[in-house]
Amino acid sequence: LVRMPKDLAEVGACVQALQTQEYDCEPITFRSVSSLTIRQGDDVDWTLDGERADRAEVIHIENLNRAFCLRHRQESL
Repeated sequence: LVRMPKDLAEVGACVQALQTQEYDCEPITFRSVSSLTIRQGDDVDWTLDGERADRAEVIHIENLNRAFCLRHRQESL
């Protein structure tokens, strides 16, 4: 989760954290979970992997591990 950085120093710290994969930057909260529910007092604009979603007071995100399988069928010559 990334909250809006307060200033350019926090932006720089976040960029460095992402580059070094050391997520000790104040605006970044890094957790490994199978699902997540966020309850916010007001409707909030949010994104997941850069995809914009509508405003919502409750946001539920779930990791659907192996939810689908892609297969490639080889054509016979």
